[in-house]
Amino acid sequence: MTVYVIKVLHVVPPHVACVEGQSFEGCALLLADLPLTPSQYTFGRTKVFIKSQRAVHELEEYRRERLEDLAVLVQKTYRGWRQKTRYRLMKAAQVTIATTWRSWKAREEYREMKHRRRVEWAAGVIQLCYVNYQRRRYLTRVLCEMPSDSPIDTSWPLPPTAMAEAGILLRHLHHKWRCHRYRLQFDQTARNRMREKVTASIIFKDRKASYCKSVSHPFLGDYVRLRQNGQWKKMAADTNDQYVVFADIVNKITRSAGKFVPILLAVSTNSLLVLDQRTLQIKYRIPAMDIQRISLSPYMDDIAVLHVKPASPTAELSSSQNINPGCLFGSDEVKRKGDLVLQTGHVIEVVTKLFLVVQNATGKPPDVNICTEFDANFGQNSVLFTFRTAGGLAEVAPGQIRILRRHNRMEVLL
Repeated sequence: MTVYVIKVLHVVPPHVACVEGQSFEGCALLLADLPLTPSQYTFGRTKVFIKSQRAVHELEEYRRERLEDLAVLVQKTYRGWRQKTRYRLMKAAQVTIATTWRSWKAREEYREMKHRRRVEWAAGVIQLCYVNYQRRRYLTRVLCEMPSDSPIDTSWPLPPTAMAEAGILLRHLHHKWRCHRYRLQFDQTARNRMREKVTASIIFKDRKASYCKSVSHPFLGDYVRLRQNGQWKKMAADTNDQYVVFADIVNKITRSAGKFVPILLAVSTNSLLVLDQRTLQIKYRIPAMDIQRISLSPYMDDIAVLHVKPASPTAELSSSQNINPGCLFGSDEVKRKGDLVLQTGHVIEVVTKLFLVVQNATGKPPDVNICTEFDANFGQNSVLFTFRTAGGLAEVAPGQIRILRRHNRMEVLL
């Protein structure tokens, strides 16, 4: 009989290794789990005796297989422990690196933010100092290069870009100030002339081609010194026309053939008078309140048509004793003539003065019609005025104007 000692530590099953008690009982439990029958072994006092050689080989084979499984288990356990330990170390290192990097990044961002704030503050200070320097420099230049006190002087120092709005405001204030000083130098006569110029600008600017040349020409009013004439003073006292606004030799255009007839035209604060230029005899007188409209063409001609209100028969009969025989509505002959057609080199001035006279007399300004075609009342007939020009807005001399009367149509060829 061959004796084999079982090395318990290498073949102990997991559920038997922790059993407490005597060694005999432990060996019995171990052998019960082995593929051996009780007849194949027996227990001694300190050993276990295997009876069959075959059983010994089976036990050795079983032990060898079990050792391989145990080796794999040991390796697996060790490798798991090693990877876990390595993972813990790598995780701790990663946390340390991330913490350090985040701390460094936060410090860098704070440093950059602090630097950016200081840069912005410094830029604001530099910009403010530069703007103040530009302001002082511009104001000094304005003081040294101050434009003249003339209201028509358009020169002004060019402001820097940052002070464009302030430059416009300063220029506007300076212009208002010098205009105020300029107006303080005027007497009442000069103020009236300035008012006439402003009124002419409102009426004719961008509407009448001949207006531009009249801007630099002063409105003298009395071109024939009618105010100093003794005969006129005596006659004006009777008609209440002492205050002469305009007086000049103009051409009256006849209604029948369109011919030019020289007359003396006088405009007072109350009426418009047509006089004989030699004898100063009043041919007819038109009250200012009876002028309802003034018509002109947009060209360079000097023709104006004064539209007069038609006389009322009732008013004519009631006032026939008080109206001057030379008044426009004082006789059948004049009443039949209707509107007045004039040609004068001072057409802008005479229309402007008539505009103001009618406005002061009636409280309402007359209509100023500027177009190439308009109607005129010639007594019993209504005539259509037509202006035609071949040269655009070229200047037209009085001798080059040709007027044709064809039935109820009057053509002015320029």
